[in-house]
Parts: sequence; structure tokens; C-alpha cells
Amino acid sequence: MLDFKNKNKDSVTINSMKLVAEGQSRKVYTSFEHKNLLIKVQKNDFSARRFFQKWKILVKLRTFYKQTVPLQREIREYTKIKSEGQLTSQYLQRFVGLIPTPQGNGLLVEAARRKNGHLALTLKEVVAEGHFDDKLHSELRNFLRWFVASKIVATDVHLDNIVFDEINNRLILIDGIGDKTLIPLRAWFPALNQMNKKRIAKNIYSQVAINFMSSTMKKKALMLLCFISCVALGIDLQDGVLFNWV
Repeated sequence: MLDFKNKNKDSVTINSMKLVAEGQSRKVYTSFEHKNLLIKVQKNDFSARRFFQKWKILVKLRTFYKQTVPLQREIREYTKIKSEGQLTSQYLQRFVGLIPTPQGNGLLVEAARRKNGHLALTLKEVVAEGHFDDKLHSELRNFLRWFVASKIVATDVHLDNIVFDEINNRLILIDGIGDKTLIPLRAWFPALNQMNKKRIAKNIYSQVAINFMSSTMKKKALMLLCFISCVALGIDLQDGVLFNWV
């Protein structure tokens, strides 16, 4: 394990990093040095708000805050929840350490994958591709129960930062932990944090239902369109030849 307190213990070069995903605030890379791991690096190209642009000192302070505070708070969550036991280690992406990169310090985490070796699909992609079945529905309910009951501080959890690990048949939370606000009220007040997580869990469940219905309706509409087209062209769906009109 890399010791995230010792930033010079290991490092990666820009040539060994390959961009595999990009979010609103971070980029995710793979590295030849750490093939089974991913490196999450905070973006540095965010634009300052109009108010901050008037004062250079505010721009610098906001830049420093964005580059350091969210990362520190996320690491704090990873280290704090070690005592929560098996469920948290099952549903939360495994944190390995902090590693220096040419683009700043990055989080080194274990990669969740599909059976074909590719990176795991997000929950949104799983539903869209029609792979959401009864087993995954049951797994989602278990995941959300853990999510609400856990002491983990979560702020921005949605269908794009929950992935399905096909190897171990489980859902994994890969992002959205740690309070990103200037005053971390959710970290200070557990009741407020749990209330927020209940709201997030309900929203996730409803979004899965909406996306599932949308995906199902699209498939049915496509099948209906195919049927109508075949009838219009006089093609028998039974044997694929033209209807015998006589």
C-alpha cells in the first residue's frame, strides 16, 4: 500500500498515464505502473466565478481550496470508515493511497471491472443497456440501505458514480464522498448527513426506475416499429419471406 502521507514514495510520469474517464471536477487515468488501479486527479482548469475574478487574492484562495480541501476531505472519509467493517469495504471503492503525478497529487484506487476486463459500467449505463434484472434490483436495495446507514459523508452521489462490478456481482460507490462546501455541516452534524443521504437514496431509486421504464419503452417501440415495417413490406415474421397473399 502506498502511504498517502509520504508523497515522494512513488510517482507516475505523464507518458505512463492514459485518460479513461472525466467528470465535472476530476480526470481518471490508468497507469502502466499500476495496472489494476486507477488514478483520480483534480482538474486545474476550472474557471473562477465572476465575483472572484475582481480580486486576485480571492482567485488564488479559491484555486487553493479547490485543489486541496476536497481531496483532503475525501481521504479523511476513506480513513475514517475503515472501522465500519465488511459492508463498507464491499460497497465503497478501495482506496490505496495518494500518489504524485505531473498534474498534481492523485487518488490511487482499485479499479472495478467487467468480466471482459473493461472498466465497470455505471449504474446508468447498466440500466440503459437493459441489464437491470431482479438480482441487480435486490443488490441496489442492499446498497442503498448501507449507504444511508453508513457514517460516510456523501454530497454528490448519482447514477454516474455508482458502478456494477461484474466480477464480484456488487455495486460500488466510486465518487461523491466528503463534504465539498466551505463549512462542512454534514461532517459536523451526523443527523443532517443522514437526512441528506436518505434524500439522495430516494432520488437514486427513482432515477433507476425512470431510466428503466425509458429503456423498456424504447425497446418496445423499436419492436413495434419493426413489426409495422415488416407488415408494410409484406414480410412474414415467422419465416422471413414475403407473405403468401393468395
